[in-house]
Amino acid sequence: MKKQYESFLFDDELKRLDSDFVWSGANNPELKAKLIKDMNKRHLKSKFTNPLGYILRFSAVATVLLIVFIIVNQEITFNHNSGPGSSADTGREYPFAIAPTDGDKKMTFTVSEQNLIEGLNGNQFLPLTNDSTIPRDLSKELTFISGKPKIVATKKNDLILVQATYPVKIGKPIIVRAAENTYGSTHDAEEALELMYPKSEKISISNRVAILYNSSDGESELLIIEDEYLYLIKGENNESALIKVAKQINFSN
Repeated sequence: MKKQYESFLFDDELKRLDSDFVWSGANNPELKAKLIKDMNKRHLKSKFTNPLGYILRFSAVATVLLIVFIIVNQEITFNHNSGPGSSADTGREYPFAIAPTDGDKKMTFTVSEQNLIEGLNGNQFLPLTNDSTIPRDLSKELTFISGKPKIVATKKNDLILVQATYPVKIGKPIIVRAAENTYGSTHDAEEALELMYPKSEKISISNRVAILYNSSDGESELLIIEDEYLYLIKGENNESALIKVAKQINFSN
């Protein structure tokens, strides 16, 4: 009976939002059920019956939508940019060359919804993956950043993968992009990438292995390696700037 009540409660909230956002393809019942389950597990620990409770309940729903689908100030779209391709040395496909599949999800929110959700939750951080965030406004910490980023996000199964493109005052925008570590582990990824970029330099970012290298077009790029994710920072051809941006990423473990 409790589960039926909770399902009805969240269905009511989702119906209110359905008029303003668009699900990719159709209003997927399975995805909706999973969203309800996530909201129940993470946020609904008590029942709200007064007006303040209604606002808090809406805030809880909005927070989960934010975390799962990456609320941004612009329309969220698929990223079809390609990377360097596969490496003859490793026989593996470079993770950042893998385009989103038909199974990936996208969601579009109205500007008013985004402003409301940001206002309710004081959203200052953008999720890059399930385990990491980065400040939306890096200009407060880094003077060469000139504003908030343009966002591209995909959701593949239980993984949230985000690309944030930060404008800079001079030079190319700086891109921070997350990808699944298809190599299987930090060690395997490190070995494969060192073969791919033999002149790379190994450094440490937030107690994680990172590799500085020059891409095929001669520009500096930085890769942070984890067992589950890889983080690419590129754009401004200045290693110091890339490192400063990389250090702004917050990891949950």
